[in-house]
Amino acid sequence: MGKIRNCKMTPEQKAVHKRAVSLRNMNDEELVKLVDGERLTKKQIRKERTFAVASFIENLAILPGIGDATLDKIKGFAEEGQFIEPGQAGARKAQ
Repeated sequence: MGKIRNCKMTPEQKAVHKRAVSLRNMNDEELVKLVDGERLTKKQIRKERTFAVASFIENLAILPGIGDATLDKIKGFAEEGQFIEPGQAGARKAQ
């Protein structure tokens, strides 16, 4: 990207430029903390997402018309797509 005069930058471009300048001004320790913090955040988001999907699948079990075969297919699809860990969605709830 070529240089653009500050007066011709859009607000989005100014925000990106400001963020880039702040990253260039960080020292090694600050950069490492930033990257490690983002990794932890991504792990937490994935953990919450898999819990939500597993909870949804468990709650499907109480609906009429959702049999064991359908529930097993949904669990298999979720496991293949790595939406949940294998065996994360519990057994069929008692009706």
